[in-house]
Parts: sequence; structure tokens; C-alpha cells
Amino acid sequence: MASRSLFFEAYFSLKLAVAALISYFLGVLISAYFSSIASSIGGLWCAFSSIIVMRLDRVETFKLGGIRVLGNLIGSLIGAFAIFFFKTEIWSLLPAVFLAALICFFWDLQKVLVPCCLATTIEVVIWHTFPYEHPWLFCASRFCEATAGVLVAFLVLHIPPFERGKSDFK
Repeated sequence: MASRSLFFEAYFSLKLAVAALISYFLGVLISAYFSSIASSIGGLWCAFSSIIVMRLDRVETFKLGGIRVLGNLIGSLIGAFAIFFFKTEIWSLLPAVFLAALICFFWDLQKVLVPCCLATTIEVVIWHTFPYEHPWLFCASRFCEATAGVLVAFLVLHIPPFERGKSDFK
């Protein structure tokens, strides 16, 4: 029985690594589509999303994926607004993260608080490193990369084998 559990843990680890690699290359392609100068950052953001949401339990992966996508949507919108209105001022991070957290609390979305604030922070800080792109395209690219990473995690997690009659590997 222990070897069977070890097999599935090793197999899940392989799936996690495959998802990270596929997500990285997909993120680079998405960044290139948006003509992003920071395509390696896009790949990294996509790979992070896959790794963050993948769990042995597929139901938990779906829940975390939904939270990640919603948090990134809100965070991307707030990040784009902050960049658009404050331009190259790095201090815009303060009102942007404050607003992101406030919106999450106001809409009773505490579960998306961390991915929302993380997305806002990443977008504001990285845009200030590469301030050559339009803020809305830059943030749309980051949102698409994060969503693609979640989708890759879903797809890779559903590659058989898994135990019969169970929704997860436990």
C-alpha cells in the first residue's frame, strides 16, 4: 500500500513539473502575443499559477484555480488603474494594494485577497521596471498568463492514471 501511495506522489510530482514547464513556455508565448518586453516574467507568472493551484485533490485544485483567476482579474484591473493614473510613480503601490484589499473585504471576497493583492503588486512593480507598454495591455497579459497557468494545471492534473472511484489521489 505504501508503494502505491509513493507511486502517486511521485507521479503527481512529475505532473507538477510538467505543468510548470508547459506553463512557462505558454506564458512566454502569451507575453509575445501582447508584444511584451518582459516575456520571461510572463512565463514565470504562468508557471507560478500552475504550481500554486495544483493539489493532489482535484476538487481542491478547481477551488484554488477559481480563487486565483478571480483574484488575478480584480488585481489586474486595479493594477492597470494604478499604473494608468499614477504612471511611473512606484508609490502607487500603496493605494493600489490598499484598494485591492478594501474591494475584497467590501465584496466579502476574503479568499481572493492574497492573489488579488499579489497580482496588483506584481503588475505595479514589474511595470515600473518595463514602463514601455500600455498599462492595460500589460495587465491584460499578466491576467491571461495567470489564467493559462491555472488551465494547464487543470489539464495536466487530469492525465491518468488515478485511483478508480476517487476524485483525488488520496
